[in-house]
Amino acid sequence: MIHEAVEALGNMNNYDSLALLKKFEDENSPHTEMVRETVELARDLIKWNKETNKGQSEGINLNKMRIKTNDPAPPFNYWSVPEYKDITHLTEILLDAKRTPFDRNRALFTLRELNTKQSCEAICQTLTDENFDKCSALLKHEVAFVLA
Repeated sequence: MIHEAVEALGNMNNYDSLALLKKFEDENSPHTEMVRETVELARDLIKWNKETNKGQSEGINLNKMRIKTNDPAPPFNYWSVPEYKDITHLTEILLDAKRTPFDRNRALFTLRELNTKQSCEAICQTLTDENFDKCSALLKHEVAFVLA
């Protein structure tokens, strides 16, 4: 439940929410890692929205997305940037534990937007034995949301 509250704060896109998010980040609960990662995602989403004017400076029109949900990260601009149509490239980002949760979620939501059999198979790679430990509980939660 804390995860959803923190995600909602990020989606409210209120720069003043950052102080409140800090309180959640320091929360000591059985789900500390998931909450901390959700705070990081929410903070990065708020900053991204401000820095890009909700995607406009990246050439993204969020109103033209195939799936209209309030996600913890926007897709990459696959409409104009060829590397973000490359499923292999997006899969590498998604599975790279060294990448930020924000970038990994951007890859996830880009794959969802591409809406192909190959992009679905790429998303499912997060759940294989080979990659399962490379993906946080939060990323697997978002994968389950996308696949549902």
